[in-house]
Amino acid sequence: MSQLPPRSRGKSIRSATSSPNIRDGRLSVSSYKEIMSGVNMMFAMFSSVLVLTLILVLVVAVKLSETITKPIVKLRNLMNQTEKGDLSVRFEGDYKDEVSELGRKFNHMIIRIQELLDRVYQEQENKRQAELKVVQEQFKPHFLYNTLDTIGWMARNIQRTISCIW
Repeated sequence: MSQLPPRSRGKSIRSATSSPNIRDGRLSVSSYKEIMSGVNMMFAMFSSVLVLTLILVLVVAVKLSETITKPIVKLRNLMNQTEKGDLSVRFEGDYKDEVSELGRKFNHMIIRIQELLDRVYQEQENKRQAELKVVQEQFKPHFLYNTLDTIGWMARNIQRTISCIW
């Protein structure tokens, strides 16, 4: 066997091959450092690609979760405003997803509540007007009786005064 060149001394990898067609076999010697530098470079590239891919997946996941949760948070805030008595709020969602469907049902519910409140207010106003009419109708006969009684009392008083004068 021949000696290795000086630069190949140290750790090395040797491989031998033989072939039935070739009479002599081949012997190759490679430096461990040379082989491992290529492997290390591939490992560094793989690690970089993996880190970049993870960052990209994280950004996409955050954006996707925002598109899902943003309408839900908006609907919750509108419900909180409605709970405080503001019936003028409306959910605006033009999508065909479940959250937009909830928003449309929420809008319908708010409109229906407003209609019912208006109806109750109108009924209370009608009731108040009817009670006022009843009181006025009760007041008319009493006023008439009191007026006639006062006229009668004044007539008797005038008649006594005239009797006393004659």
